[in-house]
Amino acid sequence: MFGKMQFANFEGMLGKMEQDVASAASALETSDKGMTGAPHYNPVFFCGRKPVRGVNYAFIAEKTQAINPPLHKLVAIEVNFFDGEYEVVKSSEIELYS
Repeated sequence: MFGKMQFANFEGMLGKMEQDVASAASALETSDKGMTGAPHYNPVFFCGRKPVRGVNYAFIAEKTQAINPPLHKLVAIEVNFFDGEYEVVKSSEIELYS
């Protein structure tokens, strides 16, 4: 499709991560648990941390929307860790096709 980036098939992991980063990535991967129609996020790259009210962990991730056919987007996304809880706090998207 003209004007849209094609998503590469990423095989492999983010690599060895520190425990706090791995926990934030895991929270991102499971953010759709129990929510029908919610997007699923697969982190592919860890960008860094930002101290805020708690800590924001920035990732590049593949977002998959469960429709037919599935809609894939590449997102820059941040997960906030504060008071023992993880929450997706912001993202920006680039539409892709497969």
